[in-house]
Amino acid sequence: MEKFGCFLFSLLGGFALIVLVHAQDQTGFISIDCGAEISSYTGETGLTYVWDANFIDTGINKNVTVGYQSDFQLQHLWSLRSFPEGIRNCYNVKVKKGTSYLIRARFLYGNYDSQTKVPEFDLHLGANMWDSVIVGNESTILTKEIIHAPSSNYIYICLVNTGSGTPFISSLEFRPLKNTAYRNEYGSLILFARLGAHSLTNETIGFPDDVFDRIWLPHSFPKWDPITTLLTIGSNDFRIPQILMRSAATPKNASEPMQFAINTLVKTSKLFVYMHFSELEVHLPNQSRQFNISLDGQYLHGPVVPEYLATTTVYSTYVTSGKKGRYEFSIYKAEKSTLPPILNAIEIYTVEQFLQSETDQVDGKVDTNFSRTDPKTPNIGALKLKNPRFTYTEIVKMTNNFEMLLGEGSFRKVFHGYLDDGTEVAVKMLSESSRQRYDQFEAEVKLLLTVHHRNLTALYGYCDEGNHVGLIYECMANGNLKEHLRADSNADVLSWEGRLRIAVESAQGEGGTHVSTVIAGTFGYLDPEYFQTNRLTAKSDVYSFGVVLLEIITNRPVITNTGENSHIKQWVSFMLAEGDIKNIVDQRLQGDFDINSAWKIVELAMYCVSTTSIRRPTMNHVVIVLNDCLSMERARRNAHGNEPKDQNVNLSSDQLAR
Repeated sequence: MEKFGCFLFSLLGGFALIVLVHAQDQTGFISIDCGAEISSYTGETGLTYVWDANFIDTGINKNVTVGYQSDFQLQHLWSLRSFPEGIRNCYNVKVKKGTSYLIRARFLYGNYDSQTKVPEFDLHLGANMWDSVIVGNESTILTKEIIHAPSSNYIYICLVNTGSGTPFISSLEFRPLKNTAYRNEYGSLILFARLGAHSLTNETIGFPDDVFDRIWLPHSFPKWDPITTLLTIGSNDFRIPQILMRSAATPKNASEPMQFAINTLVKTSKLFVYMHFSELEVHLPNQSRQFNISLDGQYLHGPVVPEYLATTTVYSTYVTSGKKGRYEFSIYKAEKSTLPPILNAIEIYTVEQFLQSETDQVDGKVDTNFSRTDPKTPNIGALKLKNPRFTYTEIVKMTNNFEMLLGEGSFRKVFHGYLDDGTEVAVKMLSESSRQRYDQFEAEVKLLLTVHHRNLTALYGYCDEGNHVGLIYECMANGNLKEHLRADSNADVLSWEGRLRIAVESAQGEGGTHVSTVIAGTFGYLDPEYFQTNRLTAKSDVYSFGVVLLEIITNRPVITNTGENSHIKQWVSFMLAEGDIKNIVDQRLQGDFDINSAWKIVELAMYCVSTTSIRRPTMNHVVIVLNDCLSMERARRNAHGNEPKDQNVNLSSDQLAR
């Protein structure tokens, strides 16, 4: 492949003897009918669609009105998923990291809610704004399409409520492409137009004619005439449909250039334009076809010499225009050419340089970006905290020269202190020997800055002075769960009944104990769905509480550095497969617990930490089950005449030392 100015030239194809992949192959295709209440079906074009329940847990299923179902033959447009609750609702789709995907979202309002009021909202890819969804009217089928190579093994497609109606979506499709075709260094490609240069039919072309299920709209330019053939055209990695490559356009007046203009209506748009050519005519000895390509009168590339019955693709590299969003292309005959130029098909995309999907957002808007002027010296000040900045001298004063150590983690220490107004605080200082862990430290701050939730530890301020980097949190006065679970002597080991009582009181809230998502600032406790929605819900509390339950049961750390089964729920799941509950419960109890209550609470905890919120119980249900477990344990002790010692522990579960 050779580079020519702003254009690249690709002759990757062969001739008619090339064996093409069967058009019906759907390997790697993901076709989601949003809102459908049937597990799977084969649609009109032979594509297999599945329902969306395995990709999202929020929203409600709806159908367009019957009249619109009869108007449109595509079954995957008959139903939709509507999102009346929440600002941001996301589909989580598993994909192959690094593979280029054509991602298509479709929207048909169809007056599904009988309101005759079409909403407007935003469509996001991960943390990035993809496009605004402005459907137009009740019968409009709006299609949004992007070519994107994910940086992880999943993609989040999110509908964001902007206050102009309830978001909805009809279908979502993922089509793996040849990485050698559309891959570029500039970003993701958002479809602007995809056309046959001179269509022989007025029908839209898609699967199975297009093996990648690209949608080609029919179009005819009035000053162009068609050239056609019935022979097979050799393909390249772009795999343009035969029906398009067998028809080329050429100017009616052979001496005139082929001209067309693109109006993006956005002054700053950057384009990728793909032009596909195939010579369909046999030349006489004295004939030749050579042509050049220009933009706004400026030469871009050429001469292009399309080969007979083979596909030649020429594409731009990030072209811009000086005419404020208007691009005027010309394909004109080269000096030595005896034949006019041709064009078979054209694709036009705008280019977007997306941030990675882990970029935080709040309510659909990109939040604070972290930056460091020197990678060796953290710069918390770059976070632009609204919270006060403290000097290191003030930190020393508020902690009384770091007198009381509350806890110690692998890369930080937490000290007790007081603000000038008497407010009790916990001061977390990053270890000077652990600068390489700064990213994790940043991530925790980032979470506390972007998520505001009643059960999250409040952040009062920060210190960023030379090598002294720290955060000042509210302090929970009653110690933490870790201290009580991991007593030094066997005599102080928290009994099974004591653990169950603490769990019950914590689940009920508003009492003397609060073992809830006050510890959610630590990632081991954080609801996995937060990374899709950037929202914490009641079910997020349930997840975090489930993690605490597993700690109470096992006396194991939430996160270990053992690699496999590093999270406590993974370890418990592995042990459950072995079927031995006694190896799950804290070994220091030496089997002194009701076995049935143990099975019941472990099962409850595992339901609480389900990856998807829809599978988690409510906190009311959690309280009922915990009380049942506590009654079972008390009945066992009463039967044996064995009264436990008084273990009236008042916990806050503020796990700042982790």
